[in-house]
Amino acid sequence: MHLTVKTAELPEGLSKVKIESTLVYSVFEAPLNLPADSFDNCVGATPQDRKFFEKYLNILPEYAESGKIKPNPSRELGGLEAISEGFELQKEGKVRAEKLVYKIA
Repeated sequence: MHLTVKTAELPEGLSKVKIESTLVYSVFEAPLNLPADSFDNCVGATPQDRKFFEKYLNILPEYAESGKIKPNPSRELGGLEAISEGFELQKEGKVRAEKLVYKIA
């Protein structure tokens, strides 16, 4: 699956928003073997991602405890049989700022 967001695809009024991605895998400074247009940072080892991760990982507990940041709400859809439903909801644009959860046990 490719995730590519172009500035031209942003809603009107958000043209100054900078789209950036940081893949958790890249914090280990290992090159990603993905097509170059998959993400904006598929260029080999990325030590800057590790520095970014370390900085924010240290302040994350404080921010979570103080309520400065909050996790997205979650919506439970059922078991594994509901995964197709979740994909369909995403495709239809009906999933916004929430995590879809599936029970597997």
